[in-house]
Amino acid sequence: MGTFDKACSCKRPTQCQHPYFIRYRDAGGSQREESGFRTQDDAKDRLVALYAQKSKTPASKAELIRHYGQMRFENFVGDYMGRQRRLSYGTVYEYEHLARNHLIPELGSRRVETFTPLVVENFLTTMDRLGTPDPTQFKVYVLLKTLLLDAHRKGAIEAHPLEDVDAPQYEAERAVVPTLNVNNIVADDVYRVTEQVHYRTKKLERLKHRKPGEFREVPLPRSIRESIDRFVEKHGTTEDGYVLQGTRGKHMNHGTINAIWYRKLPGKNVHIPRGMTIYGNRHFFASNCLAHNIPITDVADWMGHKSIEVTFRIYRHLMPASIGRAARLLDRGLHDLAA
Repeated sequence: MGTFDKACSCKRPTQCQHPYFIRYRDAGGSQREESGFRTQDDAKDRLVALYAQKSKTPASKAELIRHYGQMRFENFVGDYMGRQRRLSYGTVYEYEHLARNHLIPELGSRRVETFTPLVVENFLTTMDRLGTPDPTQFKVYVLLKTLLLDAHRKGAIEAHPLEDVDAPQYEAERAVVPTLNVNNIVADDVYRVTEQVHYRTKKLERLKHRKPGEFREVPLPRSIRESIDRFVEKHGTTEDGYVLQGTRGKHMNHGTINAIWYRKLPGKNVHIPRGMTIYGNRHFFASNCLAHNIPITDVADWMGHKSIEVTFRIYRHLMPASIGRAARLLDRGLHDLAA
């Protein structure tokens, strides 16, 4: 069932004030140790409770705990990714990238059952020491949290592995967007490029948060449509009816667009605000929608967000008009009260 003892070297250990510790084997067969028991009765009661809990654990669950507890973390990452059926390929790509470059080099050889809050804290400190950017630290922590909680639910990690862990904090910086004052909604890049074309197969994939065959509608400004019509009239389309085509594959992926944006457009007669990225077009679209009183529920749907909470968290800093409008409304209300 287990043993109890004291770590002190007192001549009369049963009468000294040092606490007892216990050793036992959990349902997975791994040896555990707990300390801090003031009396023998406290230690015995804890051992009895642990034995009763172990006796109630089915053999199949005990085998599951043993299997995942002894597994190397690198193998557990692969096992977890293989069990996910509803992740979009863009999310899978990001998870694989974060695991390969950050988690596995530092934690890959560790057994899953050995993860504790202290191990996680030390890993976060290592990322700080290596100068890992804050956004990357936040993403890595979210993935690590997902993996460890999955192991905890399966019983491979007995105690909560993230208890009292100081998680990385990250607030997105203000995005650089075009400053042109337009009244129409501009939707140059509403779809995420990486969710349209698979990074390996170079084929079209289903949209994030949607089933195969589903789509989402987005507003198309007249000026953009006229530009597309002029382009098609001059250059035609591909055999499949697409307006643009990639340099190596049938479809234009994010790599081709990055090459155009960062290497070919600079130096041309095209004004790109300093510091603006391709993703700034999405920010431009969202900020214009929200600043012109388009309901956030519609914007969330057009942006492909699963909930409006995501839209609000990302784009609330792109709503400068709301502060000024609120100030004017309050000023008007105060003026009416004073009248």
